[in-house]
Amino acid sequence: MLRTFFLLAFFLAISTSLFAQRGMIGASINTDFTYTSSYTLYNSDPNYSYVEKRLPAFSLGGGGCLGLYFGKRFFLLTGIERSARAFVVNTKYTPNNNSNNNANSPFTDNIKQTFYSWEIPMLGNFMLTNRDNKVSFIISGGFLGGAYSLETYKEKYSSGNTVTTGLTASPEKQMDTKLYLDGSLGIGCKINLDDRVSLFFIPNYRHTLTSMQEYGQTFKLNTITVRTMLVYNF
Repeated sequence: MLRTFFLLAFFLAISTSLFAQRGMIGASINTDFTYTSSYTLYNSDPNYSYVEKRLPAFSLGGGGCLGLYFGKRFFLLTGIERSARAFVVNTKYTPNNNSNNNANSPFTDNIKQTFYSWEIPMLGNFMLTNRDNKVSFIISGGFLGGAYSLETYKEKYSSGNTVTTGLTASPEKQMDTKLYLDGSLGIGCKINLDDRVSLFFIPNYRHTLTSMQEYGQTFKLNTITVRTMLVYNF
């Protein structure tokens, strides 16, 4: 299904460009606030009992964008972008009373997992006012398809007054799902800086339509994104 999406996105961009009245090209920066399937896991081993939670986190992405206008109020947005979405796995360990472990104090382990991918947006945008106005408000919706390429772990381990941090990277090492498809819906605005240059702010909500599988667990990444684009109109 995802390969079909990429092929359709390519052919749609090529075919619609033949009928577009005007276009835009530029760069995008996306600020992402990602959260995943919330859960609290209670478990224990011979030495420790622990509670594990997934917490939301911020990340940044961006890339190149291409827009094609059809009439005064509708445009199609596509391009290629580097996405980075992250969340934090917070685990609190408490020693069991019958533990033989010499370290009897509780400790906390925070791991920030960041999932990097290349993705193609295919977003339809309707302007509530004429595109040539100084400020135009926009309703945006569509799909984003991508492929994960890298996963990093930034760990912060604390026990008493001791704090240890580290960073590791694993290209698709534990990721059973590499391709994904998201649905997106948002509302924003376009600001015309002059006759040729425009600035876009489009906050949107992204819901993952395909599940991610890692370490035998299945979950979904949901993201609130603020899409900021600086474009040249032609």
